[in-house]
Amino acid sequence: MLRAAIENESGFLVDECELNRPTTSYTIDTIEEIRGAKLTPEIYYLIGEDNLSGLASWHRFEQLPKDGPLCRSRSHRDANESPYQVVHRRSTSPYGDQKRELASGRSIRYLVPPAVE
Repeated sequence: MLRAAIENESGFLVDECELNRPTTSYTIDTIEEIRGAKLTPEIYYLIGEDNLSGLASWHRFEQLPKDGPLCRSRSHRDANESPYQVVHRRSTSPYGDQKRELASGRSIRYLVPPAVE
């Protein structure tokens, strides 16, 4: 689905390093591997609102802010309630709503790229 979603987006690529890692995969390991590939990408950590409360318990969390901005997805909460940047999505429907739409047999057209649909 990710490949389909970014098919015509020249600024994106899919990296399978986490899928190919033989052990537990941590965010910091992925960042170090991508940086080691000398691609010099800008790295953003995009997390869902539901992960904010446990974020400080992530493996080597204290090293993450040094590597790039940490962004949280948009929620109904006031953006000033969190120290993290808020990402405003094009869709007003949260991902969970899209899953419910599919499960009930309704269309998710216009909520995701056509190739993902």
